[in-house]
Amino acid sequence: MEYQIRQATKIGVKAAQVGENDAEGIANGEFPLVFGGPERWVLEDEWRDMLSSAVYQENLAGVVVDDVHLAYKWGHQSKYQSELKEAFYGLGDLRSLVKEGTPIMALTASADLQSLQRVRSILDLEEAHVVKASPNRLNVRLGLVRFPKDKTVALDWIVDEVRDKGLDMECIIIYCRHLNAVGKVFTHLKYKLGDDAWVGEKTSHNMLIGIYHSATLDKYKDRVRKSLVGEGSCRVVVASTALGTIKGVDFKNVGKVVMYGPPEDMENILQMISRAGCDGKEAHAILYYKNEQLLKVDKAVKKFVEGSSGEPCIRKRLFGHFEDSPVSVQPGHECCTNCSGDVCYESFDYFDGGLSSSESDSEDMFY
Repeated sequence: MEYQIRQATKIGVKAAQVGENDAEGIANGEFPLVFGGPERWVLEDEWRDMLSSAVYQENLAGVVVDDVHLAYKWGHQSKYQSELKEAFYGLGDLRSLVKEGTPIMALTASADLQSLQRVRSILDLEEAHVVKASPNRLNVRLGLVRFPKDKTVALDWIVDEVRDKGLDMECIIIYCRHLNAVGKVFTHLKYKLGDDAWVGEKTSHNMLIGIYHSATLDKYKDRVRKSLVGEGSCRVVVASTALGTIKGVDFKNVGKVVMYGPPEDMENILQMISRAGCDGKEAHAILYYKNEQLLKVDKAVKKFVEGSSGEPCIRKRLFGHFEDSPVSVQPGHECCTNCSGDVCYESFDYFDGGLSSSESDSEDMFY
């Protein structure tokens, strides 16, 4: 939310965050834009009461709920904190606190077709008008590649790119499903790069690789965020899904996204892919997998990776979960690894060139 506040300030719009900024000014209606997490609005009486005050009853122009797909994820998956479950399920109650007729807008970039109705029900928006835009970003080429027996070989092209280009390369995000894998992939890259892991003096500020997960110190998270919008030295970020929960930030410097193992559901896949190519330039997203990893994911992910639907195009397989008539890209080598056909195109060489399709039966320490 700090990023959104800074962006609003740049264009001359005063903005604040409940619980973090001028509480009196917020209550008096001095900020045209007021941001807050669901737990603030739903669970804290101070802010619930404010919505019922005369200032907000007379002047509130609308309520916007972002990332509404989290409403049913946090509402139905026990791993999330109970407070957040309660908060997201209570967002629909906000309609009873504001003036009747106040516009309510719910936003998401990754709710699949089956989940939209669940969101409308949870937020009490049964009669809402739905506006859809295709999430199919045609400038992002997609790839599915089985891991070689030694999974670290799949990182070699990243090491080579850092060595060859340094600060001149676009950012690469490597998503890992588990925190221990985040640390081990980062350590492996640092070891392989040696002195090439830094540009100039060997300080954390000058490191070309970085790490981002829920327990990462704020100063290191900030370094990564700045780099992903073109304001820092980090060029490769090894991350958990925590990086996908940064709201409202356009990562304009990300040219490649790597999923180092299959994410747990289709919406996570879409969230990760959407970080690539935000600037409209040619970009790439690749999902590496092992067959045994598909036993630990949602059935839709397993079907997507295996291609059991019979659809050869990876793009159509993916976006068929989010829109009625997904399209592929022509020519095929600009679409996905499957549509590239028998022709060897350099754009995909660094993804699967030289990788063996053989798989290890042993448990891999990086998953």
